[in-house]
Amino acid sequence: MYGDDRDTVYKTDYRDNEGTGALTNYMSHDQQQIRDRAGREMSDEELDQFDARSEGQRNRHIIISPDNRHGLSEQEMDRATRAYMSEMVEDRPTADYVYAIHDDKEDEQDIHIAMTASDKTDLEMYPDDIREERQRAHSRYQEQQKEQQQEKEQEQEQQIPHWKRQERENEQEIERGMGR
Repeated sequence: MYGDDRDTVYKTDYRDNEGTGALTNYMSHDQQQIRDRAGREMSDEELDQFDARSEGQRNRHIIISPDNRHGLSEQEMDRATRAYMSEMVEDRPTADYVYAIHDDKEDEQDIHIAMTASDKTDLEMYPDDIREERQRAHSRYQEQQKEQQQEKEQEQEQQIPHWKRQERENEQEIERGMGR
């Protein structure tokens, strides 16, 4: 129904001793808002502080392009990104990150993540790790799509008149009774 993890593109790049300044500058092109771990839009001052903390440290740039044929809103993309990153940094104690959602292409959104860490091992990713992270990212965005679909169905259900919903529930109860 929702495809497999190949529907999600996951790219990553690692840099030693560069900090995140150039990366966050790129991420904010075309007035894109950069957000912190809590999903709050960062001020220029907060972003400068993040970049200053990363000065001379390692960084990892992650780009996630989830299959979005079901049309996730920016808010839903944001929620899925935070859920994914929360899991990713759970076992990476020195890692910190910021992210931006880009609408660069028609009907396609990319999430750009700038990670930094004082401990190199918190940013290490080998080919198997990247495959695993792509699968995990794919799962988070698919879960968000399923939640979106359920919310739409509930909204549609609420628009059905009360008497019609009651009639439908009675029919379902009769069918369950006959199946015994």
